[in-house]
Amino acid sequence: MTGFTTDNYFSGIMRVLLLFLFSGFGLYAEAAELQANVTRQQITLGDHLQINFQLRGATPQEPDFSPLQQDFEILSMASGSRVISINRDTDRYYEWQLTLTPKHTGTLTLPPIEVAGARSEAVEIQVDAPQVNDTEADTFLQVSLNKSRVYVQEEVLLTLKLYSKVQWRNKAIASFDLPDTLVKAVAENEYVSNLNGTPHLVYELTLALYPQKSGTLTLPALQYDIEPSRRGRSMFSDFYGTGERLHGISETLSIQVDPTPGDLQGPWLPARKVTLSEHFSHDRKSLKAGEPITRRITLRAEGLSETQLPELPLPELEGFNFYRDQAQIREEPQAEGVISERVETIAMVPTREGRFILPAVEVRWWNTETGQFEIARLEEKTLQVSLPANYAVPTQADSFNSAPVANSSVATTSELNIPRWLQFSQALTAALLLLFIGLWWRERRDKPSAAIKPQAPSNDQTLWRQLKQASANNDLVSLRECLLAWFNHTEKNHYHSLEAIAQQSEPELAAALRELDKALFSPEQTDFNSGALLQKIQLRRIARRDNSAGHKLPDLYPSKDAP
Repeated sequence: MTGFTTDNYFSGIMRVLLLFLFSGFGLYAEAAELQANVTRQQITLGDHLQINFQLRGATPQEPDFSPLQQDFEILSMASGSRVISINRDTDRYYEWQLTLTPKHTGTLTLPPIEVAGARSEAVEIQVDAPQVNDTEADTFLQVSLNKSRVYVQEEVLLTLKLYSKVQWRNKAIASFDLPDTLVKAVAENEYVSNLNGTPHLVYELTLALYPQKSGTLTLPALQYDIEPSRRGRSMFSDFYGTGERLHGISETLSIQVDPTPGDLQGPWLPARKVTLSEHFSHDRKSLKAGEPITRRITLRAEGLSETQLPELPLPELEGFNFYRDQAQIREEPQAEGVISERVETIAMVPTREGRFILPAVEVRWWNTETGQFEIARLEEKTLQVSLPANYAVPTQADSFNSAPVANSSVATTSELNIPRWLQFSQALTAALLLLFIGLWWRERRDKPSAAIKPQAPSNDQTLWRQLKQASANNDLVSLRECLLAWFNHTEKNHYHSLEAIAQQSEPELAAALRELDKALFSPEQTDFNSGALLQKIQLRRIARRDNSAGHKLPDLYPSKDAP
């Protein structure tokens, strides 16, 4: 056996220090990140393309950009750095901006570049052959479509490219109206392109078209207007022309628009991609009866405008109340088309304990790339609801809405397996509570009667005034809290939700309480009548007061044998 020595001790310390040192370097290398961003991914042979490399989390060396020269020619390169400070946290970026031009047509790849241990991702660039018509003119306008045949409401991209040998001061393309067609601008760029060895300044505009009617859609010829710069300088000589305004017109195009397929079911959603995602505000396996949770569902579509996204149906599930919030809709225009999102927020209020199955959510859509119907789906979810402490469980006789949960397996509290340690803890707590009550009662009994203060009067009047004040202010949140406090006081109960009160109330009052819950959890509900609810509660208050004075309340549910 080797004994402990000073050398072993210091050797161990050095190993630990080296381990931390190399771990630090490993973390530093992992933190380094290199991103490659391009302005466009579809260009024409002769176009100038800008690519920006951004390094974060490392001190760089000069990168090797020679892999780019396999398919591209590097025209220029600039580098620099910048520092961003947010809340005293400083972040430094190193950037390299390159101007490239493709060497040939086809699908070309910008290969990964490595800097300081970080590696960028490859980027694919589609390079098309230039249209040769009118390329000898000083200015000309080219128009193109990414599809010549589409279905109704399917997205088609119209690209306009204005070429000029002359440096312009102002340029304009005349607007146009298309009947029964929704038009959206999605991308706009300016760059330089070489045609036949001559540099041209290019203005590119991409529009997304959504035909709303089947048939042949004809795109009219588009007019353009250019105002040259003051000296009329061209892109390739010291002086060009007279500085007069330049005008021109493009060719006309047509699109064949087909009607929707015959087996259409539900909304018509022609898109490149459709997805569904969801988020719950609470753990689905530990819900409490009477306590609302929020479910947020996001419908995302590529190739659809925001107005085409449908409203998702509310689920039907006994044992739950559902309230829809106003949907949030947004669009993200890109050169490849429009990406739209619809976010629906739904408040879910469980009204009883048990295990429930939340139904699946499905959206049927048409894949424009494969020409087939597909389904975006959220699978069904299991919800486990338990009762909060001191929850008043309505009896079968008092409940008018106690139908069994459909398509769900309900597990009652009596069926739960309570651990032995929890049973022992509860027994010990009960024993201590009884001991405390006995000591308190003994001390109270031994005190002289003169020292015993009379019991404080009931605060029914105070609670009733607060309830009326919340109703007068139309403060629905305060009204709900005041209702729970008043019912718990007057009925000596422990209600945790308005649904629990409704299940032990007459039908008219129960309906009003549920309308209040709906108004609270659904902002679209704005016409709630708090005064009518207060009147129903006042009738119940008067009836209870008469009953306490010796008058018998009529049966809430008279038997069939009653006269």
